[in-house]
Amino acid sequence: MGWTIPIDRCPQIPFIGANPGAGNAYNLIPPTQAVYRVVGGRFILTTSVAVANRAVRFDYFDGANAYGGFVCGVAQAASLAYEYIFMMGYTGAGSLQGTIMTLPWADNIWIDPFHYLRISVVNMQAADAITGILFTLEQSVSELP
Repeated sequence: MGWTIPIDRCPQIPFIGANPGAGNAYNLIPPTQAVYRVVGGRFILTTSVAVANRAVRFDYFDGANAYGGFVCGVAQAASLAYEYIFMMGYTGAGSLQGTIMTLPWADNIWIDPFHYLRISVVNMQAADAITGILFTLEQSVSELP
């Protein structure tokens, strides 16, 4: 029989994501047999000069299909760099202050083994870039028989 570390004993760990190439989405993929709760995070979206409004999108995938997600309600125009910050427990509306976008984040965002969280951009242009990716995760490890 398997076991899971109780949630109140899950270690919080920093996770630095590798920057995807320009024009690409970022996928947070947990290692095999690990379940992660996304406590919070941050990244920077730098948009190119190509004229188009962009919107950051978060989707949850089971390896093949999206089964949930949301789109940030504030558009980002061309030639800007916004830092997106999201944290567990923040339930207000998305808020842009200068170049910092604060997003609400639910307490129950868990990523199961073989599933992943994708950060993408609606209307992403070839030279747009997601960089400076940092998550705080809680890890719960299940051991199978």
